[in-house]
Amino acid sequence: MTLAPADLLGLPAPDVMNHVALLRWALTALALVWSALVLGRRKLLSLVAGVLFVEAAVGFWVLSLGRPYGLLVNPEITRLEAEASVVAETGRADEGILAASRSVSRAATLLARLPLSRPSRLLLPTLLPLVAPVALGLFVALLWGRRDLAILGGSLWLAFGTGELDALGGGGFITGLWLRPLAALAVLGLVPPILALSRLVPGPGAALWLGLGAAAGLSLVPAAGASPGALGALRWLTLDQGLWLPLGLYGLARSRDAAPRALALGGALALLAAACGASVEAWAGHALYRLGLMLAATGPVVSLATAMGGALAAHPRLAGRGQEPLSLRLGVLFASSEPGSFLPR
Repeated sequence: MTLAPADLLGLPAPDVMNHVALLRWALTALALVWSALVLGRRKLLSLVAGVLFVEAAVGFWVLSLGRPYGLLVNPEITRLEAEASVVAETGRADEGILAASRSVSRAATLLARLPLSRPSRLLLPTLLPLVAPVALGLFVALLWGRRDLAILGGSLWLAFGTGELDALGGGGFITGLWLRPLAALAVLGLVPPILALSRLVPGPGAALWLGLGAAAGLSLVPAAGASPGALGALRWLTLDQGLWLPLGLYGLARSRDAAPRALALGGALALLAAACGASVEAWAGHALYRLGLMLAATGPVVSLATAMGGALAAHPRLAGRGQEPLSLRLGVLFASSEPGSFLPR
């Protein structure tokens, strides 16, 4: 059986050197279609456009791989896959990949216990990036208690969940997915119950306990990468968030919604614990923190878009055309920023 992702999916493998420019043009076109749907107040269709945008961007690089990501190239991934295969075949977690060795990582043991076939286990780090960012966006759209903001929040995550600064600094969600399959599964497992429970038990107390529970849950996942250190953690919590930091902090201060508070608190605690030397996956903590900030920022984004959209709608060339100020400004926001965001680059 071939393990090339393109062969497994029955699709032709793209030539990176010849097709990357075409990919960027295609993503720019999808971003403009996405913006037009936002402008036309087609909420569900705009969410579908966001899903297609992310899948096209990530799928190109997945299909370009000739083997499962990192296998026989990246030492950490190769060792993880080898140890997981040994544990899965022998049923024992006390036998390593070398003769007479007894050292098996906790991550390999957890991976081996997943109900997956051998090819699926090898391909998990490769195919998971196609699922994880889209799943988080859909979780927000379907489960977030702020039904008036849920689809927009999911769309904002799909568009800006990974930025240039956090990607370059090692904390980017999409860029880190390939190296951290178990941490990604932990994030996917924590976000839905936080969103659901925050609807059932609203208030600051619920946010505190849910945040502590999220941080405790991440502590059970073996760290796949080195800690960013104190300065790195400070940068991930502040500068790498860009405009989402002031908008998110403003939203957290103004709103009593437990979901963004719990996500931001749990992620920040996990990130700080990793910076202090605890064995916690800092990248997963950053993912929860970023999502929490973005959900908190959704309300302020709507307020700004309504105010600025009113000025646009009053323009002589647009007056009388029935454009809603909010959708007008949001459409302009997506059209002006999404083609130049991280994924199209």
